[in-house]
Amino acid sequence: MRILEHHTDPVSGHTYAVIVNPVADTALPTLRYRLIRAISPNWVQEVNTTRSVSRTSGIAIYEEFDCLEEWKDHPRYVRRVDEFKEEAYRLATALIPRSPK
Repeated sequence: MRILEHHTDPVSGHTYAVIVNPVADTALPTLRYRLIRAISPNWVQEVNTTRSVSRTSGIAIYEEFDCLEEWKDHPRYVRRVDEFKEEAYRLATALIPRSPK
């Protein structure tokens, strides 16, 4: 698992992250991108222990998509990953009180 970006909500302590993993047992090298929410502050250790994001308690997968590794730099997939990163930031900062202007 590689963490591309993560943000922690200062109110709830939940972490919103964009991660990527190679997909096992595919004919061609494939990557799986995920937007996740982790409740535990030790979520990285927990994922590495179970060796599975989807089987780790306290992890919610909000969205995911697969792409062939050779296509990962295609503008369509780069844009999709950027959208995941923006959503992770938005989710982590949604509860922060805004000061009046």
